[in-house]
Amino acid sequence: MEGTLPASWYTSPDIYELERRAIYSKHWQLLTHKIRVPEVGSFVRYEAAGFQFFIIKDRKGEVNAFHNVCRHRAYPVIEKPSGKASIIACRYHGWSYGLSGNLAKAPAFNDASGFDKGQYSLFKIHTRVDKRGFIWINFDASETPVPWEELNESVDVEPRLDKYDLENGYKYDHTWSLKGNYNWKTSHPGIAAVTDLDNYAEGQFGQYGDSALTLVFPNVGVSISNPYFYIMRIIPPGPRSVVQEYEVFRNVNISDQEFEDADKFFKEFEAEDKDLCNNVGVNLASNTYVQGPLHPGKENGLKKHDAVEKETGRQYWPARWNQMLEGSVDEDELFCNNICGAGGENHSGLGW
Repeated sequence: MEGTLPASWYTSPDIYELERRAIYSKHWQLLTHKIRVPEVGSFVRYEAAGFQFFIIKDRKGEVNAFHNVCRHRAYPVIEKPSGKASIIACRYHGWSYGLSGNLAKAPAFNDASGFDKGQYSLFKIHTRVDKRGFIWINFDASETPVPWEELNESVDVEPRLDKYDLENGYKYDHTWSLKGNYNWKTSHPGIAAVTDLDNYAEGQFGQYGDSALTLVFPNVGVSISNPYFYIMRIIPPGPRSVVQEYEVFRNVNISDQEFEDADKFFKEFEAEDKDLCNNVGVNLASNTYVQGPLHPGKENGLKKHDAVEKETGRQYWPARWNQMLEGSVDEDELFCNNICGAGGENHSGLGW
C-alpha cells in the first residue's frame, strides 16, 4: 500500500520554499468573489505563502491584481486591508499608479535621462473571474501561465450550484481568521466528518445538508448554503504555521438571528478542527512519526519542479518578474548566493 508524505515534508523549511516555487508561484488559486470589489476603485489586500498582493476594480470595470510592491523602492502601495481609491499612491517617495497599474507620477524622474514610465507599471498578476463570480489569481510572471481549465474546467458549471444566486442574493459581511501550529497540507478532520469522501474529487462539490462544498487545489475550501457562503483560504507563513482566513458572505434575505446562529456554529466547529490539526502538527515535528498508510488513489507534484532546478543548477521562481532594466544583476545575485549559501551546497564565500 502506498504511504502518505513523510513527516519531514510537513516540517522542512526547504520543502516549504520548494512549495512556494512549484505550487504557489504558478498554480491558479481561488481567492475571493467579485462581491468584494463592487465599485470602481474598490480594493482588497491579501497574502499567500509570503506573496503580498491586492485586487482592485479599474475604471473599465475589470478586476486587476498586482503585487503590493512599488517599483521605486519596494514599499507596499496598499496599506489598508480594504477600501476605495481613485489612484494607487505610495507613501514612501510619492510614486503613484492608475487603477490599471500604470505609473502615473514619479517625482524627480520627469527629466531623468533614459527614464521610461511605461517600463515601471505595477507587477500584474493573472486574474480570472469565473461564471459564478469567483476571482482566481496566478502569480506566474510569464504571459502564458498554465491554462485555468487544466485543473478547474467544470468547477463553475456544477448544476447543484444553480439554486444559489451568489451575485445578487448575498453580500460581503466580514472576514475572520484562526492561527494554527501545523503545516498547510494537514488534512482537516472536520471536512472528513461532514463530507462523502467516496464521492469527493478535486474541483467537484459534495453535500453537507443543504450546502455545497468544494475543495480547490492547493489551499481553498468554499461552502455555499442558504444562510451564507464562505471562502476559507489556508495561508502558510512557514512550514509549521498556518492562518485559516474566512471570508463570509451573508444571504441578503436572512434574519439577523438565523445568520448569527449559523455563523456561531461554524466558528465553533472550525475552532475544534484547528485544535485537532495542532495536535497532529506537534507529533509530525517530534521525530517519532515518519509515515502512515495512504488510502489508494492520491497525489504528488513537487518532484518535477525540483528536477528542473537540479538540471539548471538554480532556483526557479515562476512568480519572479524580469527586472533587468538597469543592466544585468546576475553578478550581484551570484555574489549574494555565494556569501549566503543560497546558490548550492558549496558556499565558500566566507572562506577567508
